Amino acid sequence: MACLMSNRGIITSVSFDTLDENIFRTNAGSWAIDEKGYIKSVGYGSSADGVWITRDSQRLLWLPPQYRGVSASVRGNTVALGRASGDVAVLHFRT
Repeated sequence: MACLMSNRGIITSVSFDTLDENIFRTNAGSWAIDEKGYIKSVGYGSSADGVWITRDSQRLLWLPPQYRGVSASVRGNTVALGRASGDVAVLHFRT
């Protein structure tokens, strides 16, 4: 059994991919479950602590404290970070 946890409460939605039952999508990115039950980030996402923007489980962009969000949403190559001030930072990455 695999477990994905967030200490920041940024995971607010979860759904399985309609084409691949080993991939599930959250508002903070997509995740694959391998044959051993390990979870790996797929594509862009936000680290559980909100300090990093990730790509395929690798740290890609460090976020200074003033730019970190209290919530995140990911669609394709775009990451949106909702901040406590009410601002939203939108980051779009080229592939």
